[in-house]
Amino acid sequence: MRKQLPSSSLSVSVEDIDLALQRWVEAGLLESEQRDAIVCFERSEDGQIEAAGRQPSVVPVVVEVLGYVAVVIVAAAGGLAISQFWQDLETWSRLLMVGVVTGLVAIGAAWISSSEDAAITRLANFLWFVGTAGLATWIAILGTTALDLQAERVGLITGLGAGAAAAALLWWRRATLQVLALFGALVAVILSALSFPDYVEPWAFGLAIWALGAGWGLLSWAGILPHPRAGYALASVAALGGAITVASASEAPGIWLGILTSAFMLAAAVRLRSGVLLGLGVPGLLIFTGWTIAYYVGASGGEGQGNLTVTLVILVLGLGLLAGVLVAARGRGAPPAAPSPVGGHRVSD
Repeated sequence: MRKQLPSSSLSVSVEDIDLALQRWVEAGLLESEQRDAIVCFERSEDGQIEAAGRQPSVVPVVVEVLGYVAVVIVAAAGGLAISQFWQDLETWSRLLMVGVVTGLVAIGAAWISSSEDAAITRLANFLWFVGTAGLATWIAILGTTALDLQAERVGLITGLGAGAAAAALLWWRRATLQVLALFGALVAVILSALSFPDYVEPWAFGLAIWALGAGWGLLSWAGILPHPRAGYALASVAALGGAITVASASEAPGIWLGILTSAFMLAAAVRLRSGVLLGLGVPGLLIFTGWTIAYYVGASGGEGQGNLTVTLVILVLGLGLLAGVLVAARGRGAPPAAPSPVGGHRVSD
């Protein structure tokens, strides 16, 4: 028979719960919005009474879904209008139409932003994301048609404007979609800034995006940016994509940059127990390892001359490493059962 501990032995303070939840957020196990909701619930004096007496409602979820559907309908209608009438509209008409739609979306997002319901909060975050995209579109139209700016200048001012809005919303809302919006705006700013000179080596674009990914990952790890899982995903994609761009332009340096980046991602995945870093680091290591073998061993236009013996040796080494890993995994048995607190004997259920 299983013994039940007294309830007083399980009581902890809200501060202890907050600290534990913060560690889970930093480890990518919990979203910051969920942590805030749990802490607010625990701080409520009659939280348990309200939770027990209140039945979950599907109305907020239905409202959330209908909100997404409404945005899709608006986007479809806007796309149809652009395909049929956009060329016939004056510049002021284009700016007015995009501005009005963006303003209405922002007003709707602000109207429901005070809600504490999780579904309504997600809808508000989505509407703010759409509003940020609408602002970027409005700035791009202004720079292209009204001011007649060059493409790199349009990209720069669009990225700066959308990035400022996304940063403000991220500071206020701490939402994953705003992390994505800010990251996309920074990519636009970096690529546009590098396009100003008459000619820039292609590897410079890849190296700049790689640096953005590395910095973004460090900021996510340090807790400066919210939602570490989303931050790690964006950082990994940018770092690996940047390394691929560098390798495409100047093979050897980019290959080794990709190898080191993938290896660091796997090491960080083990240290942080991050499935995101592991899931992106393994394909990255596979790509750059194959690229390295093809460049130095195979006849792929690099330094290799197609040595079959060396290729087979590498294959055998890889199989040997895999066999060692499998043996080590097989040898890890279940942990010994903890001794029973009652006389050292197992207590049956």
